Formats: sequence, structure tokens, C-alpha cells
Amino acid sequence: MPNNNFYKDREILVSVIIPIYNTAPYINNCLDSILGNTYKELQIICVNDGSNDGSLEILQEYGKNDSRILIINKPNGGVCSARNAGLKEAKGDYISFVDSDDVILESYYETLMKIMIENNADIIDCQKSASLHDDDDIGDISILNNYGIVKNKAMRTYVAGKIYKKTTIRNCHFKESLVLGEDRVFNLDVIKMHISKNHELNGIFVNKPMYCYASRSGSATHLYSYEKAKPSIDYLQEIANNEINVDLATIYRFECIREYLIAWYSLYLLGDKKGAKKVSHELRTMAKGIRKNNVYSWKEAFPFVIFAYVPRLYRIFRIIDDPTMKQFEKNVRKNNTNSC
Repeated sequence: MPNNNFYKDREILVSVIIPIYNTAPYINNCLDSILGNTYKELQIICVNDGSNDGSLEILQEYGKNDSRILIINKPNGGVCSARNAGLKEAKGDYISFVDSDDVILESYYETLMKIMIENNADIIDCQKSASLHDDDDIGDISILNNYGIVKNKAMRTYVAGKIYKKTTIRNCHFKESLVLGEDRVFNLDVIKMHISKNHELNGIFVNKPMYCYASRSGSATHLYSYEKAKPSIDYLQEIANNEINVDLATIYRFECIREYLIAWYSLYLLGDKKGAKKVSHELRTMAKGIRKNNVYSWKEAFPFVIFAYVPRLYRIFRIIDDPTMKQFEKNVRKNNTNSC
């Protein structure tokens, strides 16, 4: 394992931002995994976003025993509002986001910070898993530039599990009008800011599960709604249609197509034929706008075009890629029937 003295001598502070809303049964495990990290230079910012289940009281008990914990208590405003509140109080040179129902490996910060510093990285991410096992093998490391980050699904989507150099996300914030898809919008906006300034981001993906995500049914990652996702889709579509930089427009266009495909699939499973047909029209419109660019080759773009024009092929692809999707579809249809 890395030597923690490497960091202690340099006093490199990492600000950990944890948005919390009614996750009392999970907060202990989350905080214990962070406080137990071998990397100790942490500012742990717990943002209680109007919880009414005793979450605040749990945080206050932890705060009494560890001076690294900063508690922000605010009215409920959503995860974006909570993260923005945390960013305002962040003192570290590096920023990390952890969800309050997730846990991390004991070596998470020590390992990732060492890799970040050695490679002068702007962003680092790792594999996420429903279970974790710690060992000395850190797995393969991928070094990615702006477009490489865009093409890496993990790097362009969730913020939880990532560490950002603070200067990399300076002047960036989470859009509080968004309920779903806010993470990918934040990451894309960070990339957009740097591409606009002709800055090359240095991203690293560590091919080792070091972040354990929540698998509970109430977790935000399990709650998809087209209505809730529509504002983020509209935002992506607006930039795709109005950005004059072809490469940037392409990045947002492809992400918009991805989001519309997920929306179509959701509406299809719920039997909303009218809604699915409307999304199909939007998909074709977005696909027609694809232009020659420096981000995606035509070989890479081809599946997007095919799926956009024939979204049923997207469903077949998902089932082939993950056979458990068949059972998932049965469960969705069963639940939808029972709720009628």
C-alpha cells in the first residue's frame, strides 16, 4: 500500500462533500468508511439537506468526536443544492464527492491521491461495485484526455467516487433545477469549460472497485423518471443545437441521444406508446444533426445513429449485453400492472 507519509509531509487537504437526505440507516457505515481511511488529511463536509429521520442527530454525534467533520444544516433543496453548499465551504486543494448511503475502501484516498499526484491528474475515478475487497493490486490505469474522458462511461457520468483537482472545477456548479442527470451535466460542463479555453484535461480511470454504491430500491440511482430527466435532456439538447464549436456540440448531442434512448426504453417498458413515439421523433432529429467531428469516428458514431432511428434495436442490445435485463423487464411490467 502507498506510504501515508508521502501526503502528510505535503499536507494536501481533500474536501469530501456528502449530501444527506433521510439516509439515517446508512450514514454510520458511510462515515466510518471515510473516517477509517488511511489518508487522514480530510475535510469532511456533511450537508444535511432538510432530513427529518434523525440524520442530523447522527451527524452531530460524529462531529463531537472528529474535528475534521463540518456539518451544514439547510432546508431541503435537492442534491445539487447540497453539493453546491458543500463546494462553498471546501478548503481542500482536491474535491471528492461521496453519497451518504455508499462506502469506500480503507485505502481509497491514499491510493487515488498518490496516483493523482504522480500523474498530475485533474480528475480521477475508479470502478464502482455492490461489494468491495481490498488488496494491494490497483489494477490497470487508463490515462485519458478530454475526449477520452467523454468516451469513458464512468468518467462522464457520476460525480460520486471521483476526486477533482479544485482548480479543475473552479467556477463550476451543479444546476439546481435538475433532478436526474445532474452529475453528467456537471462533468460535461467541466470538460466544456476546459475545451473552450483550449485546456487539455488529464483524467485517470483506475480499473479497481474502490467505491461501493447503494443497491437499495430507494437509492437515487434506481429511480428513473422521464419527467424528472427531461430538464437535463433539454439542457443537453439546447447546447447541442446552439454550440458553434462542432466538437463540443457533438459531445452534448451524443449524450443527449444516450439520455433519449434510456427515456425511450423506460417509456417502452411502462407501455407508454405515445410517449415512446414522441421520444423516437426526438432521437431521429438529434441523429440528423451529427456532423464530422474530432471526438467520435464514424465507426463509433454508427451505433448511435442506428439506435436513434430504430430504438427497438437498443433494447435488444441491452438484453444481449446483460441477460438479467429480461427479468428486469418482467419485474417492471409486473409492478406497472399491479399499480394500475
